[in-house]
Amino acid sequence: MRWSAVLGLMGLMLACSLGGGQSPTEQPPAPEAQATALPEPTAKKPEPTALPKSTAAKPTQTPVEGTPTASAAESAGPFTAVLKDGQPLKGITDLWVSPDGEVWVSAASGVFVAGEQEWVEQLDTPADAILGADSRGWVWVVLEGGAVMGALAPGEWIFYGEAEGWLPLPEPEYLSPGLADEIVEGPEGDLWLATGMDEVRRFSRANNRWTGLDHRALNFPEQDTNGYQGYFLTDVSVSSAGKVWVGGCVGKGEALEGAGIARYSNGEWNPILAAEGACVLDMAVDRQGTAYAGTYDVLLRYNPNSGNWGKEYFPDGINRTYLVHRVAVDPQDRPWMAAWRRGGASLEGSTVIFHMERNYGWMRVYETTGAEPTSWAILPDDAGYLSAGGKVLLWKQRTLSEVGELRAGFVRLAVDGKGRLFAAALGGEDEGLWVLQP
Repeated sequence: MRWSAVLGLMGLMLACSLGGGQSPTEQPPAPEAQATALPEPTAKKPEPTALPKSTAAKPTQTPVEGTPTASAAESAGPFTAVLKDGQPLKGITDLWVSPDGEVWVSAASGVFVAGEQEWVEQLDTPADAILGADSRGWVWVVLEGGAVMGALAPGEWIFYGEAEGWLPLPEPEYLSPGLADEIVEGPEGDLWLATGMDEVRRFSRANNRWTGLDHRALNFPEQDTNGYQGYFLTDVSVSSAGKVWVGGCVGKGEALEGAGIARYSNGEWNPILAAEGACVLDMAVDRQGTAYAGTYDVLLRYNPNSGNWGKEYFPDGINRTYLVHRVAVDPQDRPWMAAWRRGGASLEGSTVIFHMERNYGWMRVYETTGAEPTSWAILPDDAGYLSAGGKVLLWKQRTLSEVGELRAGFVRLAVDGKGRLFAAALGGEDEGLWVLQP
């Protein structure tokens, strides 16, 4: 799940309704018609956006250590500032850790790789999100407010605009979770991306082109959305058997209702019956093929050996209602989840974070006191860094301790290959990127 969208949703979902129930097992799908592309829009298309000039990629190696060239606030408690030209980098939009353990940053001024004390610039175009790398090592980045998709291929940037099928991203509607936080590669090498609106985008390597699919093309059950926001296609995962899964919800005024999960297999899209009625905001698959899908009050769990779906219930779910909006697995294939908590007739605005601990089962790691946005950076051995508002915490050996605090409305976290914690302070007096040595 995308943390920036979560920040907006925290203040919006004050009267969120419950979704439907789920069936415990997945039945064989009935044959359906071939998926079709989105219909051509009737409104006039916007003028094509000029693509950034293609330039050779800049090296990502760590620069020589040295003293920043200008005076700035270089420490905040245990954190040390990572500076650009001696000053904090403003306008950070995303953090991403590459397979090589480097921390990449997107910002209003471009795309950068964090070094020991300074930055290595990769692109000087406004960047919105880093969506990860595919199996070829291409790094995909959303640029120019969603009007352009960029890919850093070996030695050069490649840009995709309307001529290549990439249309400007739609503006998220009320209760939409927003753009997914990563691309997902299917068994045929195609890339998939959920927009958070009624569209999933697919990149064909063979055609070097993007196309879009709506809920009808994915064969989601039809619901009456007249006068409402409509379908939100929220996340994409790939099963161990190579099936592409797309999760969805339906926005109906103040309510998020269930759309379920659609599965792409043998050229056809069909609903997963075990997820019928589930509002699925996020999914994750571990190395063994076990899949998790977050919804109301339970975490749906797929067993790759039996092909069945079960339910993981919340440890303190009695007299409480939750909506899972974030799911991840740690290096030992144990799940983490974050959920909005609801009490009585309205959502209380707090977030609860749970982790499945070895030998201990589900542990309630942290609950915010209000609507503070949260982030996490998961570590091995049932540990992880958390942030709530500007506060940074460490969960280790079933104990939560405070690491430090940055003067920011939101702190996004990432841990690099050396075990260093990077904390991006968004807004506030400490805006910029900070590092904590292990």
